[in-house]
Amino acid sequence: MSKVNSLPICHIVRRLAVRHPNKICFKDGNRQVTFGEFDRHTSAIARGLIDKGLKPGDRVCVLTNNCVEGIEAIWGTMKADGIPVPIHHATLPAELEAIFKNIEPKIMVIGNDYLGKLESIGADARTWTDLFVLRGGKGAAYPDIEFLIAGYPSDPIDSKAANDDTAVIILTGGTTGLPKGAMVTHSNLFTACLTLNFTSARYQDDKLLLFLSFCNSAGFGLVASHMIRGITIVLQNGFDPERFLKTIQDEKITLTLGAPPIFWKLLQYPDIDRYDTSSMRLVPYGTAPMSVPLLRQLLSKFKWGFQNGYGATEVMANSISVLEPADHLLDGSPEMEKRIESVGRESVDAIVRIFDDADQELPAGTVGEIVVRGPHVMKGYWRQPEVTAETLRNGWLHTGDMGYMDEGGYIFMVDRKKDMVISGGFNVYPKELENLLKTHPSVLECAVIGVPHEKWGETPLAFVILRPGMPAPTEEELMLFCRERIAAYKLPNGGIKFITELPRTSQGKVAKTVLKEKYGKATK
Repeated sequence: MSKVNSLPICHIVRRLAVRHPNKICFKDGNRQVTFGEFDRHTSAIARGLIDKGLKPGDRVCVLTNNCVEGIEAIWGTMKADGIPVPIHHATLPAELEAIFKNIEPKIMVIGNDYLGKLESIGADARTWTDLFVLRGGKGAAYPDIEFLIAGYPSDPIDSKAANDDTAVIILTGGTTGLPKGAMVTHSNLFTACLTLNFTSARYQDDKLLLFLSFCNSAGFGLVASHMIRGITIVLQNGFDPERFLKTIQDEKITLTLGAPPIFWKLLQYPDIDRYDTSSMRLVPYGTAPMSVPLLRQLLSKFKWGFQNGYGATEVMANSISVLEPADHLLDGSPEMEKRIESVGRESVDAIVRIFDDADQELPAGTVGEIVVRGPHVMKGYWRQPEVTAETLRNGWLHTGDMGYMDEGGYIFMVDRKKDMVISGGFNVYPKELENLLKTHPSVLECAVIGVPHEKWGETPLAFVILRPGMPAPTEEELMLFCRERIAAYKLPNGGIKFITELPRTSQGKVAKTVLKEKYGKATK
């Protein structure tokens, strides 16, 4: 088959090296690389991996935190026509073993601090023939990835990949079980990058701060899309309010990626006014719509533009719909203000519809499953043909998210299809109850799951994190608050539990499977 129209995503690295050879590409603490150095390093890594036996289509697992060498290993693998599989450093050994058995990596690259995670991995899951560490230092048990960078030629290497070849396997967040591997093609990734740049203008003098992991689809897509614009990316690990604000001030950061729980944490930081954050112009966020109370606080504190992006691993980052900064209005008509609760309108490269259980399109205002199609939709799940066929059914990606679309094309998410609770024959969407609870002035965060019930089959159980410095309500007081505002069958009759932290996946989403495993007992 002719590859005359093919453009491997890794080709962009060479183009950027020619255009911006001395501009900083990535910065990680005291370590930084220019676009020219990034191109040379990844070419040397590619040649080293090929010398170690890597063939086109072989997988390279990269278990890492946010560091320059981790990104170099991923893009070096793509240059070698291998398939990188980024893995979040917090992934548990049992999950790793399942991932390795499915992926069967030819080569393993791992942060030196995480080698202990491999000790309990069974022999049948250890398929790699070589293992390299990141920042191993002297006396390390395995060779450092720097060995490849220093030991092999760094002149340009020509990828032979076609548009439909898998460029990277991104692991799903695992909210419904063990992660699946979404096969993202070169064409998928390139399209997603263009879309992210199109939805809101990015400029070459921008500077991106990324503290969320680049091992998930949102982080990986953000890195790729901003890198192809020649934008400097500052890497950090996890969110710390002081470090976040100081970095914005010192580095003159203009872009970052956030989520509502992070914004809540930021607003609670007592020294928030000590720092100059005027350089920040745009803050894309995801995982959930912004609540009106939170948005009011943010807009009164900062002059940043906010942009909600709704996406999924299967469509490479936030490429289903976008709620633009202009839609974040608090003083418009009731209809315009209602849009803040939405995830925006379909992206430029996406066709979005709402389907019933028979895959028939539903009219505006009717709740059903959100489905999407477009050039950014994944090729399928790695070695899971049955799940692939079910998810990519009838030419549409079935997201598993329940929602509706209004007459203006704005999409409102209701809940995950698998999280829906059927109580006494009624459909109860946990997100509706979560959104209600979060309007209480003393509630900072919450999550709702369904638990078995003798009488109704299922009933909601709510987990609540209280806001520091506010009066602590009792369970009875919160129940009364809900009873006055929501139908009786939607009440959290399974109880309200006060906790200090919600379990989360590597993508920052609430891990409801963990809550169900621990608390999903029958109630009367």
